[in-house]
Amino acid sequence: MFELWDTGEGHIVIRTVAVDFSTEGDPLAAQARGIALTDYTSGYTGDGRGAPASRNVELWIAKP
Repeated sequence: MFELWDTGEGHIVIRTVAVDFSTEGDPLAAQARGIALTDYTSGYTGDGRGAPASRNVELWIAKP
């Protein structure tokens, strides 16, 4: 999920928020989650969660 907002102080902020959802009892949802979280082009085979400090990010951009 992401948010886009104006700080009112000359910046625009893009914030990403990691969302975790249950796939218990739903094999199709479990498969979709695995596909969505894995970057096959890089060869990454982890579970997609990453480090806790990397999950929620804010990008501050000066307003044009």
